[in-house]
Amino acid sequence: MSDDEVPLGSKWVAMEARARHGLLARPPGRDQELAAEATRLNDAVRAAAHELGFDDQPGDFAALLVALREPEAPAP
Repeated sequence: MSDDEVPLGSKWVAMEARARHGLLARPPGRDQELAAEATRLNDAVRAAAHELGFDDQPGDFAALLVALREPEAPAP
């Protein structure tokens, strides 16, 4: 996956890690993995928000995130 396919981008993750957390170096490719994961989580929250209404119970949001999660990989 290229930076163009991930809205956050690995360069943004690296910049924020340095500026906000003082993290200077991580294994190659880790910033891209973090950007992809943050994008996936943001997409899940956005999808869940569209499923809920103003009068829903607070716990409904967490339950919906669990229902929309990606299926777990089969155990080896």
